[in-house]
Amino acid sequence: MSFTAYNAANLLAFILTDPRGVGLAALIAASPGQDSPIVAALNNPSGPGSGTVPREPIAANDFVNYIDGNDYSALNATQLQQITTYIQPGSVNIGGANIQTGLAIIFANYATTKATMAALATRPASPAEAYFGPGTVVTINDVDAARNSGSGHNF
Repeated sequence: MSFTAYNAANLLAFILTDPRGVGLAALIAASPGQDSPIVAALNNPSGPGSGTVPREPIAANDFVNYIDGNDYSALNATQLQQITTYIQPGSVNIGGANIQTGLAIIFANYATTKATMAALATRPASPAEAYFGPGTVVTINDVDAARNSGSGHNF
């Protein structure tokens, strides 16, 4: 996601209110006028304020490899057909809510694979991604635009 003039104000509000608990006020106080510590903190998927977002689609062969062999052998014909339907396009939208619901039903009696599929549904995300959406990367230019968005805030 690239920040436009419209959402520079949203980024400014995020920086000033720190709704994900990143610790931006302390960073701003420690390095007034410096954008790089803010950028680093907002893009850190393992730091304070990080979260999770839906995982991007995975290759069908990777998806199949995540199915426990014993569980796969025990699936009935209907369940196997459902799995085939998921992998037929060549990738599986593992982070999709409908796919996760279907997988929970297919693997309801197979705890190992059910847990694996649930864990695959999300991936670690930076505070920026967790708040603004998957794929969001905040740049120095974005922080500069937020700083100068006409609100009179100087951090």
